[in-house]
Amino acid sequence: VVADTRDPNTFYAVWLEYLSGLVDGTGTNTIYMSKSTDGARTWSTATPVQTFLPLPSHFPRQAFRNLTIPILAVGNHSELYLTYADYNTAPLPGDEDGMQADIKLTRSLDGGSTWSAPVKVNQDTTNADQFQQYIRVTPHGQLNVEFFDRRLDRPDPPRHPGNFFIDTWLAR
Repeated sequence: VVADTRDPNTFYAVWLEYLSGLVDGTGTNTIYMSKSTDGARTWSTATPVQTFLPLPSHFPRQAFRNLTIPILAVGNHSELYLTYADYNTAPLPGDEDGMQADIKLTRSLDGGSTWSAPVKVNQDTTNADQFQQYIRVTPHGQLNVEFFDRRLDRPDPPRHPGNFFIDTWLAR
């Protein structure tokens, strides 16, 4: 839940719905949003924002758990920014599962009624995974998206498969 920057009585909540993707066999998740304009006493009907393929619970060769969590931020003019990690077909051959994680960003300029098409935040063209993002709008209106990124961990076969070690990146 995040508060609006201009109206102290307006709040926004986002969450993942995953059951429908299990039932219909697509494996997709849908991010939903609800809005309150009366100090969180009542909330609007949940509306879908984006449907996408979430990250697996574990990447290949990994032991730590991954979560696809939508993160919402409100800008200085009440614009909404939503980030999430999307699992896409890997752009290059040779990936263990043929998939690759990217950070996506979508925005709303009308209080969540409509949303832009998602854009990829990380600008690499490799099979490296980007995940576990966070978003923040500074008091001066600068949008910052931070995320884990593996693009600098290059493969060195047969000694090292790459896409294992993690760096933290910031996109503005």
